Amino acid sequence: MPNTYNRLDENGLLYLLTLLEPVITAAGEENVIETVQRNGVALTVNNKTVNIEVPTDADIQSLITAYGYQTASDVDDAITDALAGITGIEFEIVQELPATGETGTIYLLSNSGASPNVYDEYIYVNDAFEKIGTTEVDLSGYVQASEMHALTNAEIDTVFNQVFGS
Repeated sequence: MPNTYNRLDENGLLYLLTLLEPVITAAGEENVIETVQRNGVALTVNNKTVNIEVPTDADIQSLITAYGYQTASDVDDAITDALAGITGIEFEIVQELPATGETGTIYLLSNSGASPNVYDEYIYVNDAFEKIGTTEVDLSGYVQASEMHALTNAEIDTVFNQVFGS
């Protein structure tokens, strides 16, 4: 017998929201700030004013220099350098792997499989071919629509009562 999985449909969600409304309303409080902290330390309130110190550009620059932090420009430059040699990816269907391969090419070699898995995928790296996968798609671990059923209001009541103890 196939597995079945529960899900909330539109009606179940609306029903759940009607159950949650009184819980949320009862637990709600006014939005009143009771304390203000910076890094876990309470700040003093003077004359209804709280001063939170924010680092200046000079403070930030000294941190970058002292600890070797990277700026956005440093990161952009590193990415640009890393991608400089990549011009794109090509796919090439071959009857057999060539003696050597080209950078940026994925070679598709027939594996006598059934559709949609009819090729093994290879790249040429470190002077040799490396198998990187197949074109097979395995959906065996995924939940199928036929295994889903909408929760009933009674099932929602059971879960709600377990959580909120009504």
